[in-house]
Amino acid sequence: MHWSVYDIPRGSSGIASQLPAGSSEGKNSFGSTGYRGPCPPKGATHHYRFSLYALDDDPGLPSAASPESVRAAIDGHAITQGVLTGLYHR
Repeated sequence: MHWSVYDIPRGSSGIASQLPAGSSEGKNSFGSTGYRGPCPPKGATHHYRFSLYALDDDPGLPSAASPESVRAAIDGHAITQGVLTGLYHR
């Protein structure tokens, strides 16, 4: 998981240069928080999937939750999902 953001307040209209107040970030697969842009391996096309979930309950996760905790909070609580897949290569 390259990045996770949760507790995004209702009524937020996007994520620009900073997260909406009240949002939290989980740890990424690099062991820190924050987004790291695409850096695919040379050669083959790499898929990056951005998923947004609406949950039926507050996940109750602390800031800097592990990727496993974020996935567990989503499991069984997603009422709808949106996915954007980007294809990158270099």
